[in-house]
Amino acid sequence: MNDFEHHLTALLDDVAQSVDPRPDVEALFAPTITPVANEVHVYRPRWFAVAAAGLVLVGGSAFAMERVTHDPPTRLVPANSPDAEPQRDATTTTSSETSLDGVVDVSLPPQSVFKPVIVVDRPSGVEPTIPTVPPTEPTVPEPTLPAAVIEFTARLATDGRANTPMTQGFYGNADPGAAIHVSSDYGVSDTVATAEGKWKTTLTMTDVPAGTKVGVRITSSTSDRVRQFVLERPGATPTTPPVATIEFLASLGADGQSGSPMTEGFFGTAQPGSAIHVATQWGVADTTAGPEGHWEVVVTMPDVPPGTTVAVRITSNTSTRVREFTLHRPGPVTIDFTAHEGWTTTDATPPVDEFTGTSTAGALIAITSPYGNAQVESNADGQWSSRPIFPDAPVGVTFNVHITSSKSTVAYDFPLTRVSPA
Repeated sequence: MNDFEHHLTALLDDVAQSVDPRPDVEALFAPTITPVANEVHVYRPRWFAVAAAGLVLVGGSAFAMERVTHDPPTRLVPANSPDAEPQRDATTTTSSETSLDGVVDVSLPPQSVFKPVIVVDRPSGVEPTIPTVPPTEPTVPEPTLPAAVIEFTARLATDGRANTPMTQGFYGNADPGAAIHVSSDYGVSDTVATAEGKWKTTLTMTDVPAGTKVGVRITSSTSDRVRQFVLERPGATPTTPPVATIEFLASLGADGQSGSPMTEGFFGTAQPGSAIHVATQWGVADTTAGPEGHWEVVVTMPDVPPGTTVAVRITSNTSTRVREFTLHRPGPVTIDFTAHEGWTTTDATPPVDEFTGTSTAGALIAITSPYGNAQVESNADGQWSSRPIFPDAPVGVTFNVHITSSKSTVAYDFPLTRVSPA
């Protein structure tokens, strides 16, 4: 039985030699050996593996058989060997070697290197020599990964558009340390993205009128993308219902055009609270429409000559319409100038005569002679009369009396003779 075990061991060694031959087996066993994990694929000859399985429980050869049929935790392989081990093609998956009994199939895993396992018999109690110098392995630098790029995004946050001042929150993502700029016509805000690529800010917008739409533009210093939003300031809620539209109208009122000074009244309608302005060349007047839209005013026009036409223009600050009127200052009635003598002789002492006539109201009537003069004014009805005396007129002498009017170019002459008393 002992011879059989040695013979089996030799056969197994031959199999290993045929799979990965060495030029000098003893040279592989330098004084130093290193225990490593088993990387040898298990070889199971067809009929020989069956026969060897029966010897697992017998003698020292069972130790060798155990290494063929199982994967023990430790194997002894040469380290720092002077001969380089042959390398296997990583793409080769199957190879065939010829053993004593024919062809032995050896299957290799992809990208693996076959290393032979050599079993050494040593006396009982003798421990293997552990190498003192670890094998040298090449240093492979770790690859440097490019920095991750974070997409620049922006979203709406806390809504304060109805506040005073108007505010709006924003948040989003960006590259760590990116400068975020939020701008609008009513205010700006700036912030910086955190190390995790997060950012948030609140935009404060002052003096935004109610109902106004505000454009917001958000940019990042590390992105060429622009994020835009449109915010609308809530409009004011009406507290009172709208007032009905009242047409702007104007009419003539009290007539004082012939008075001194000349006056004229006006009245009409307009929107409640409207400012009404009455303008003429000779004077102006202003008033305000009442709660129900009614207004009235009197314009005074001093120094308007009689017979003058006056244009009036009336406007309202709540209407584009203009109301216009034409007034006429009454002029004096023209009366023809006339004159009449009472008698042609006089025996009175002193001598006297009587004259009457007509002329335009207010006309100045002048009576002149060589022996005496007089003056009188025609009344509102255009009538005048006068009794001038001539104290220096000699008896028996006829003289002329001349009469004129300031409102006429006509003149009258009358003869008068003083006679002795009867």
